[in-house]
Amino acid sequence: MILSMIRGSRIVFADYTIRIMADEAMLKERLVERKLKSGTTDEEARRFVEFSDMANVRECLEHTKEADLCFILGQDGTYQVAGR
Repeated sequence: MILSMIRGSRIVFADYTIRIMADEAMLKERLVERKLKSGTTDEEARRFVEFSDMANVRECLEHTKEADLCFILGQDGTYQVAGR
């Protein structure tokens, strides 16, 4: 069960939220690499990722609400706090 409460005119589902942002192209390559490990060809992996995973990636990158804390995933796999 999701517990929520109303603060002002908005419904709040969490007291503290965290968001992780990353470059879309980097995420796509990481997803392709993961799919390749399952034994698919590069072409099959790219087709699958574009058809399946990238819709979710774009949804999260473009439509996630603002958060209390935001991290940025770097090309090297490290995280930095946004705005610092």
